[in-house]
Order: sequence, then C-alpha cells, then structure tokens
Amino acid sequence: MKKAITVLAPSFIITYILAVAAGLGQIAQAFPDRSESAVQLLTSLPSLIALPAILLSGHLTAWFRKKQIVLFSLSIMCIAGLCPLLYHDRFYALLISMAFTGLGYGGIAPISSALIAEHYEEKKQPYMLGLQSVVIGIGGACFSYLGGILAKGEWWHVFYVFLLFIPVIAVSFFLPEGELTEKLGKSGAKDLMNRKLVGISCLGFVFCLFFFVFQNNVAAFLDSHRIGDAGLAGTILSVLSATGIISGLLCGTVINRFRQKTFPLLCLAGGIGLLIVYLFPGKTAAFAAAIILGFIFSIRMPAGYLQASASVSAQQVTMAITVFCCICQIGQFLSPVVNNGIIQWLCIPVDSQFLIGAVAMLIGGITGISTSMRSSTKH
Repeated sequence: MKKAITVLAPSFIITYILAVAAGLGQIAQAFPDRSESAVQLLTSLPSLIALPAILLSGHLTAWFRKKQIVLFSLSIMCIAGLCPLLYHDRFYALLISMAFTGLGYGGIAPISSALIAEHYEEKKQPYMLGLQSVVIGIGGACFSYLGGILAKGEWWHVFYVFLLFIPVIAVSFFLPEGELTEKLGKSGAKDLMNRKLVGISCLGFVFCLFFFVFQNNVAAFLDSHRIGDAGLAGTILSVLSATGIISGLLCGTVINRFRQKTFPLLCLAGGIGLLIVYLFPGKTAAFAAAIILGFIFSIRMPAGYLQASASVSAQQVTMAITVFCCICQIGQFLSPVVNNGIIQWLCIPVDSQFLIGAVAMLIGGITGISTSMRSSTKH
C-alpha cells in the first residue's frame, strides 16, 4: 500500500492546468488588451514547453533515477505556480510562470506512468493505471473546483492552488529508488518508431487537438450564452474530473474488454460529447458533455500508454511512453491555435469549434477502429 501511494502521488497534479482554465474568463477581463488566443496561452503554453522536457526525461532516465526527476519537476512546478501571487500585474510574467510549470510537467507526465511499468508486473499494470486515473481525477476535481472558487474573488488567487503541490512533494520523497534504464542506441531508435507506435501516436495527436476544445472554451461558451460565470465553469470542469474517478476504477476492465479498440472508441465518445454541446447549447448539455468527456479523460492516457508499450520491446517502454506523451502534448498545445485559426479563417461562430472537433474525433475514431480490425484479421 505504501509503495502504491508513493508511486501514484505525482499523478495527483497532472491536471493542475484545469485550475487556471477555470479562471480564464476573469484573467481575460483583467487584461482586456490581450486577445482570446493570448489568454488561452496560459493553459496551452505549458504543453509546448513540456515537449523538450518530455523528450529529455526519457533520455535522462539512463543517468538519473525516476525519483530524482519527479522531485525536481514537482519543485519547479510548485515554485513557478506560486510566483504569480507576487507578480500578477504583468501578463508576460504569468506566461513565464506557466512556461516553467510546463517544464516541470514535462518531467512528470511520462515518468508517472513509467513508474508503474517499472514497479509492477504486466498483469497488474492496467489495474494500477486505473488507480492512477482515479488519482488524476481526484486531483483534477480539486484543481478545477478550487480554481473556479478562488477566481471569483481576486482572479490571481487562483494560483493559490499550487500549494497543493507541497504535500505531493513530501510523499514523493518516499518513492522507491528504482533502476536506471538502458541507453537507446541507433538501431534501438529505429526499431522504436514502428508502424503501431506511429499510428497510436497520430490518433493521440488528433484526440488532444480537439478534445481540449471543451476545457479551453467552456468558460467563454457559458459567458457568450449567458449561462453562468467562472464558478459554473469550475463546477463543470470539476464534474469532468470527478467522472474520471469512476472511469478510473473501471479502466482496467474497459481496456481488457476492448484492447486495441479502446483508444479509438474513446475518440468516438469524445466526438459525441462535443457534438452534444454544439447541437444543444445550454447548462444541461454542458454537464452531459463533461460527464462523457470526463469518463474518457481518465482512460485515454492509460489506454494509449499500454498500446504504445505493447508496440515495442521491454527495453523501449519508457521511450515509447515518452514519444506518445510528447505527440499528445503537441496536439494539446496546438488546440487553441488551430481551432481559433479555423474559426477566424472560415468566419464562423466560435461555437463551431465544438462541431469541428466532434467531426474530427469521430473520423479519427472510425479510422482507428477499422485499422485495429484489419490488424486483428491479419493475425
């Protein structure tokens, strides 16, 4: 039990950015001279900065133990996240702080799942990844709910949520030391990027590119339709995360039931969730979409990690997880840029982002299912 708690503890802060997302509406009002895309950089920039850190963390495991990487990354995120409490009158200072949280996140995202692969045998990994999703869901519910509540006062109070990192750092000191991974040679790097890993990574890119339309636009959506404020946005996002707690408990069962079709089916469900928001704009539809998206949110990464791990040898698992995580982060970063760009280019309403995202995810899901069916037929 002690090992499970320490291994899963870093996953609690994975969705920390939901706290900032819940306060984007108030932050936009505090900086009226900044565009919507610029304000959304506060939640998307960390994904960009995380990319080199994610790639680097996979290589660093050959020189540093995962425990050391986790503690260093958590410390960076905690310090950077608390800085806006002192420097919140300059927008660029907020961006710099969020950039450093992304740097730390890049060390946590792949390593948190690699810890499970390192310390648990293959049969127990789906169960542990499911528990990881529960922890992520609990953390997301805490961050999003507290973010919405805190933002209703002074908008910069939202950054007090980074105090939650302190107990996580304390628990992480008791992580198992673990082992160093083997260095990946040229031939190993060539074998790593096989067709299966490339395929699941591309689907992960599409998923993240459009899935985060909901998180990035829910506050603006509620405001434009005069449905609610940041408090309601935070509640909706906390429902999304809380639903993930339930799906996390079912994660192992879902993955074992659908296997290679799991991730494509999640993509299909995500498309349905976004379509509901577009077709039935209102509070009920927003909560319904949050429940659907929350359910798949907690299963998507375990499903992707396990599928990526299954595509390579045991020595390449950490790097396979790193590659998948990195490509997903690219999709998450590009999400507001691409979706806002499409809206401006086509001169269509902002709500159309939900329709475009729905169509893209539905197509991605159908393509992924047909590919897995062809693959299973060959075998």
